[in-house]
Amino acid sequence: FFFSSRRRHTRFLPVSWARRCVQETGVNEGNYLSLIDLNTKQTVHQFTKETACGFSISEIDPHHSNIVASVDDTDITLHDFRENKTKFKINKAHNLSISDIDFNLNRQYCLLSASEDTTIKIWEIRQPGLPLKTIDSLSSWILSCKYNKYHDQLLLASSNNGNLNLYRALSVSSAPTLTTMNYSEIGGVMGSDEDTLVQSYEDHDDSVYSVAWSQSNAWIFASVSYHGIVMVNYVPSSEKYKI
Repeated sequence: FFFSSRRRHTRFLPVSWARRCVQETGVNEGNYLSLIDLNTKQTVHQFTKETACGFSISEIDPHHSNIVASVDDTDITLHDFRENKTKFKINKAHNLSISDIDFNLNRQYCLLSASEDTTIKIWEIRQPGLPLKTIDSLSSWILSCKYNKYHDQLLLASSNNGNLNLYRALSVSSAPTLTTMNYSEIGGVMGSDEDTLVQSYEDHDDSVYSVAWSQSNAWIFASVSYHGIVMVNYVPSSEKYKI
């Protein structure tokens, strides 16, 4: 399959696949957000943004293939391709530019955003007034952040200081909250420890621009740095056995 834009001087931004409709994919061309039918190679739907920034990031909702989230600097917009309208909007979701977004595969209407303001925010997109949770890395820009595809309480984030942080966000996941008794039996402590930094990885020497979880193994993830160094790591056994 080959798709070429008909517009001159077009720079394609990340492509997003419609998980519930495998013959469709979302193409981000900056000021144009298009849904492409791979069978006909035709644009099925399209949104246009007449601003200097345009769409910097886009992601198709894995639960509703007609919904796509896009980022314009610090704002997040949910577009409905089927109804051809804006569904929801989160204005000023962060204080600085948003660097990544990711839908939760295991919980509907749940979206995370990561930003240069050092925070990760978890949103319920139908109630965009306030985030469900905010995680602050305190000292570094967040460049990439992804949900674990099998266990959505695990979040992996990379930063401009070369570190990878593995977080547990049990309180805003699809996983049932453990009782005090059975959590203590496996070595955990209830309360704030439900949501915590599990481990920090310091294998890279420079900014880590992208992270990805394995499609076939829930405990393996990879990261790539500015200089093209790829590292593969594992979730610690101590955390794995709690899930």
